[in-house]
Amino acid sequence: MIVTYRPGEFMGEIGLLAGQRAYFTAVVSAPGRILRIAAEQVHAIMDQELELSELILREFLVRHSKLTRLGSGLTLVGSRFDIDTRRLLEGVGVYYAATQMEAQACAGRPVVIVGGGNSAGQAALFLATCTDVHLVIRGQTLATSMSRYLVERIEQSPRIHVLYQTEVTTLLGDGALEGLVLRHNADGTTSTLAVGGLFVFIGATPSTNWLGGQLALDGHGFVLTGPDIPVAQLESVDHVPLLLETSRPGIFCVGDVRSRSVKRVATAIGEGSIAVRLVFDRLQPFGVAAGQPAARA
Repeated sequence: MIVTYRPGEFMGEIGLLAGQRAYFTAVVSAPGRILRIAAEQVHAIMDQELELSELILREFLVRHSKLTRLGSGLTLVGSRFDIDTRRLLEGVGVYYAATQMEAQACAGRPVVIVGGGNSAGQAALFLATCTDVHLVIRGQTLATSMSRYLVERIEQSPRIHVLYQTEVTTLLGDGALEGLVLRHNADGTTSTLAVGGLFVFIGATPSTNWLGGQLALDGHGFVLTGPDIPVAQLESVDHVPLLLETSRPGIFCVGDVRSRSVKRVATAIGEGSIAVRLVFDRLQPFGVAAGQPAARA
C-alpha cells in the first residue's frame, strides 16, 4: 500500500516484496491519494520503471538489511521512546540513515540526532549543511565516544547544538513527526522541541536468537566466520571453515550480522558475491558443483 501523507510526498510499506516491513518516500504529482497495488503489479512496476525500482531497493536495503528471509540482520536497540510510536513514524520523520534523500525531506526544519559515536557525528555535519541540528547524548562529553576531528568540527559549527545528559522520551506527531519531548538528566526537567526529523544512531544488536545455538557467535551475538571461529566451537574437528563460512559446513554468513564486518550495504553486497564463489569451492570436492560460476561480460 502506498499512501500520500503531505503535498508532493508519499510513504509506502513494501513488505509484500520480501515479507519484511520497509518504508520509503518519494515525490508524487497529486497529494492525498491512496493507492493499493497488488504484489504482482509492484514487481511489474519495478521491472519497467528503473528509477522507482532503484529507489525502492535502496530504501529497503538501507532501512531493513537482512541476511536471509528467515529474519536475520540488525535490530536497533537502546530506544527510550514508545516503540509503537516510533514504528508508526518510521519513514515520515524517524530515520536510521542520513542520506541526501533524508536531508531533502528535512531541509529547513530542525532535526535531532540521537547518538554520540562517529556515525552520529558524521550525520550531524552532513545535515548541518541544510538545517539546524540538535545532537542528543546521555553522556557529559563527546570525547569518550567520537573521534577528535569530528568533535572539533561539531564545536565549530554554528548549526549544531549538542544537548548533553539528555534523552528522547516521547515522539509527537499525527501521521508525521512534529516534535520530541526531551528529558534533561542533570536536573530532571523536560522540554519540548519542534523538529522535522529524528535520526537514530544508537547502535544495533544482531537478530540471531532464532539460531538457537546452531552456529558459533561472538560475545555480542554476531555470527563468527572463517578463521575467527575457535576450534572448540566448530561442528567437526575436520572442518576448516572458508573465509565467510560459519561453524557448520556449507552455511555462509555475510553482511551486518557477521562478526567484525563493516556495517555498510556495499560491503554486504561484496561479501555476498564472494560467498557465491566460496559455495562452489565447498561443493566441488563432493562432486555437486560442476564448475565455477559463469563470468559476466
